[in-house]
This record gives sequence, C-alpha cells and structure tokens, in this order.
Amino acid sequence: MDPILTRCGYRCDLCLAYRPNVTANPTNRQKLSDGWFKYFGFRLPPEAICCDGCMADNPQLIDRGCPVRPCVIERGLDNCAQCERYVCEKLTERLVVYEEIQLQFGADIPEDDRSRFIHPYENRRRLEALRGLRRLRGTNVENVLADPDTLVVHAQRAERATWNGQGCLRLENGLVLLPDFIAQDARIEVWVGTDGPAYPGIAFRVADTENYELAYPVPHVSGQWDAVQYDPVFHGSNTWQLYYGPAYQGAAEVPTGRWFHLQVDVRGERAAIAVDGRPPLVVERVAHPVRAGQLGLWTYLPAYFRDLRVTTPVPDIPAGTVPTAPAGAATTWFVEGHGVVEAEPNGVVNLNRFLSPSASMARLVGRLEMAAAGEVEFAFGHSDALSLELNGHEIWSGENTFHGFADRAARGYAEIRESLRQELAAGVHQLAAVLRVQEGFGWGLVLAVRGEGVCWLPAE
Repeated sequence: MDPILTRCGYRCDLCLAYRPNVTANPTNRQKLSDGWFKYFGFRLPPEAICCDGCMADNPQLIDRGCPVRPCVIERGLDNCAQCERYVCEKLTERLVVYEEIQLQFGADIPEDDRSRFIHPYENRRRLEALRGLRRLRGTNVENVLADPDTLVVHAQRAERATWNGQGCLRLENGLVLLPDFIAQDARIEVWVGTDGPAYPGIAFRVADTENYELAYPVPHVSGQWDAVQYDPVFHGSNTWQLYYGPAYQGAAEVPTGRWFHLQVDVRGERAAIAVDGRPPLVVERVAHPVRAGQLGLWTYLPAYFRDLRVTTPVPDIPAGTVPTAPAGAATTWFVEGHGVVEAEPNGVVNLNRFLSPSASMARLVGRLEMAAAGEVEFAFGHSDALSLELNGHEIWSGENTFHGFADRAARGYAEIRESLRQELAAGVHQLAAVLRVQEGFGWGLVLAVRGEGVCWLPAE
C-alpha cells in the first residue's frame, strides 16, 4: 500500500484501523484497542475500530470530533504543514512524538509495539520535514552541497571532504535530503566519485525516509548489465532483486578513482538515468505513484558528491523498455493477514510494497483450474526463502539470496530459474507460496503455470 498522509500528518496506510487493513486482518482491532490504551490511555471497543481516513470523501472516522480536518479543508490546504498558523492549538492536541511517549511510559517500548501502535501517528517529524520544503517551479538549484550542515542527514556519516582536488560531501551508508526543495518532475545532476565498491545514487520523489525512488550506478560492476540500477525503496527496504532486466537495469562504464557525472531526469511515470552523458537507462514506469517529493543523495559504502544541480522543466524522455510478465504468470495473490495483492508489471509480487518492515514471513495463496486432467509446469523465481504447497502438500523448497558478483545467478534476482512438473486432476487446485525474508534487497515471487487447459482464478 502506498503512503497516505492525513491532514494532521498521521499515516493511514500504516494504521491498523484503516479500513483496508481492518478488512485484511480483523483480529488487529483488539490488538489496536489494547495498544492505544497501553500507550495513549484511551480505549475503544474493537467493533468501533474502522476508519476510512480523513482524506476520503464523507469518511467514517474514529475521531469524529477532530477539529483539524475541517480546518485544513476550509483553508484549502493539503495538511497542517502548509498553514501559516502552524503549530496551532488544534494541532497541538494531536501531535505525537515518540520520545515523549517513551518518557511517559517509563520503560523500553518493543519495536513491534512502536511499529503498530505509535509510528503511524508520529506526525511531528513528518510535518516538520514538510515545513522545510518549498516548491520548485522553473527554478535552478546549484551548489547546495557547499554547506553539508544544511542537509537533513539520515546516514551513518555525512561530512565535508576534499577528493581529487575538489571540495565535496563525503557520504557513507544512508540518505541525505535537501530540506528546501520539493519537486515532482525535475532534472537532477551531480558529480560523483568513489575509491572502490559503492552504490552512490540520487533519491527523488521522497515521501519519507522509508519510501522513495532511487537510482544509482555501480562502479564495481562497470560495463555489466547492472552497472546502472533503478531500486525503489519501500518501507525502508531496497528492492533491486525484484526490479531486474532491461526495464530497470542498464550497462554503462562507471569509473572508479575519478569524478563522473550522474544525471536523473524524471517526468511523469518515466525516469532516465545517465552516466557521463552516455545513452540513459530509461525506466518506462517508476514503481511509486507520480507525486511531488523531496530530493536527496544516497549511498551504500562511502562515496563523494559535488556540484548538485536541479532544474525544471524537464525535456521529453524517450520511451524505454516496457516491463512484461512471463506468460502464464499469476497477476494477483491473496496474502494471509493482508488481503489481495497485485504483481508488478514484470510479474513479480513486491511484498515490500504491501507489508510492514517487521514482517518476516508471508503466505501467498493462489487458485488455478484444470479443464481436464493433465500435466502442468510451475516455473518460478523468488527472493529470499520459498516453500511451495499444492493442495496442502509441500512440493518444493529452497533459498535464493545474494552471494556475490560471479554471474547473474549470484545476484539473487527473483526471476524464473526453477521449474517442476505436476500431474493434476480436473478441477480447482490451491497453490500456496510461503516466503521468508533473509536479507534486505527485496522479497517477492514470480510464478507461472504452463499446460493445456490450465488457468489462474482471481485471488480471493
């Protein structure tokens, strides 16, 4: 589920009371009733816990007396961060700061409790981040890295440095955001350098520090098919093992030990990523919704950045490779405890899109129908650990994780590499896929069925 920000800065998509979440797992109502009482001191009966979210038209709300929603709507704003009276008394009553709750609680709060009962409502940080933004309309942004102290740092280290004779920002393991700019469509350019292996990139349309678009070159695989990688981040996880192939990866010469130019153009659903002015990798359809967001720089392992420049408007981006699903691939699954989910355009179910960061296991259920008895082939790819059950009996299990750069198989992509054959009787059959997380590069599944007279039924 994509991030949904309320008028006061809460996150509907993370809230267990949000109607789609209640529908997917009704038992969470009792847990939420207990959790709210434990950390906020009020209790609602479980049967009363269901909310459409305050961004909906004529919604059913839990907080029916909330003064914030009508105030924001009356002022013609999206949320409180845009108001000249921020912070007002109406909002103050509904500000949630984790550190304050922890102090009041007087003990350590389990991470799972924070994720379910507190984090969805931690609105002060979200609103403060939005308060620092201004819209980028036909303006140019240059030299914003001259003073790294002005950046919003979510990284292990961000510091001034000199590299190859140039003053620059040295960034290590994480994200820095430009606090003063927001854009939907933009051209982002920066000079980049590395001493060795690294993944230095540009983050764009940043909804928050856990959800954003990301693209980067990979110097230590220079010249290979994945030297340029599109890697959307969902719920704090990179997902490059799910976004592979010419629709999301490109070959390029990426140098080490000298400065090179990195450019990302983003316009509508397309993004183009180019290194040193060479033909770009064009992502025909980015994974997150088209919307304005913050801009930033990101890396895993140390990298250097200088002379960042952001400009609008953006020239037309030529068409790229359209991602396509394998023939016979399931396009929908039922995820137990969540509900029906759809596969990405390449046929892969991206579980990072739908499930919280605390989830480590998921059971996906699909149904298929045989017109007559016969043999079928199941062809599949996965990340990370998978077991398949057909009509309640396990028929396959295995693991697929990253284990180096020796070849394509070592990357651990969730692409079809496995297959097995089964004799099936005429009628409806249930296939369950149990996936488990083992690393943070994306977890998901693509599975196709092939044979005479076999077809997938809608997930339910």
